[in-house]
Amino acid sequence: MTAQGIDRALTAAFGQDQAPWAPYTWPETLRHLLDGYLLGVERGWHFAELEQEPWLGVKRDRDRLADHPRLDRELARFDAPGRRSRLRTGGEGVLRMALADQAWSTLDCASTVETVYGDQEGARLGPNSHKRGRPSYHPWT
Repeated sequence: MTAQGIDRALTAAFGQDQAPWAPYTWPETLRHLLDGYLLGVERGWHFAELEQEPWLGVKRDRDRLADHPRLDRELARFDAPGRRSRLRTGGEGVLRMALADQAWSTLDCASTVETVYGDQEGARLGPNSHKRGRPSYHPWT
């Protein structure tokens, strides 16, 4: 699957969801988040390191990418009705395109425990090998 296929799927799912004067479209913002995640960014404020990343700037035809406060505000908009289902639909479309030409595929399910500090909703005590006894998120519990 090519990068253009991912961009097309995001555009199909979210189109022109932003105001005409917005500096970044929704598909651009989501692609920036996806690129960061694929590069190992785990926290929103880690995107500060990617704002002026030359290679990503060239790939996205931008001098500067969205800053992390903007990304945080955009992620908060996922509470809008229908937005999460559209992301799911777009993601399923990307997966279908990626797997369409594959003779076979492997699904590797790995889990990661995320330690939390404070009283975040949904965090609970569980298997946490790094910080035993700390509340954490685990995808399988």
